[in-house]
Amino acid sequence: MAQILKRTTASGESRYDVRTRIGGRVVTRTFKRRKDADNYANTTEADKLRGVVLDPRRARTPFEEVARSWLKARTAKRASSIARDRAIIDHHLVPVLGTQSVGGITRADVQALVDSWAGQKAPSTVWRQHATLRAIFTWAEASDLIAEEPMSKHQAPPGSSRRSTDALRRAA
Repeated sequence: MAQILKRTTASGESRYDVRTRIGGRVVTRTFKRRKDADNYANTTEADKLRGVVLDPRRARTPFEEVARSWLKARTAKRASSIARDRAIIDHHLVPVLGTQSVGGITRADVQALVDSWAGQKAPSTVWRQHATLRAIFTWAEASDLIAEEPMSKHQAPPGSSRRSTDALRRAA
């Protein structure tokens, strides 16, 4: 159960601290209005019951760290696949997304990145980079680093229709 505590600042203004336990640790958020504090507390408690509340500190993990962890977790992949994914991460993902927090990357960021690739690279290359990025975000979601992966509702890269995807898979 979330706890709401009223306190007074040095300047005499009221503040409301909402304390709740998320992922085994106490998380505190401060609000100026009691109504905002109540809304946050109720939403957080409902999210906990649905099982969708996440530790906000984990969402601040840099994308580069998440990508490297994903790569280490892919133990069943062939060495050549790992080398290819590492190259995609090093040359195409980390330079653009590396320092951003994984929870702060939006669908618009992803779409802009994929669109920039589409203007410069072959469809099969765009598809492979897109697949790697999607796999990283899917892993981050499954690892409870983010609530929803930002690629779930964005436009697919050019050349990624079912027919071209199947052709790429047969060619691989």
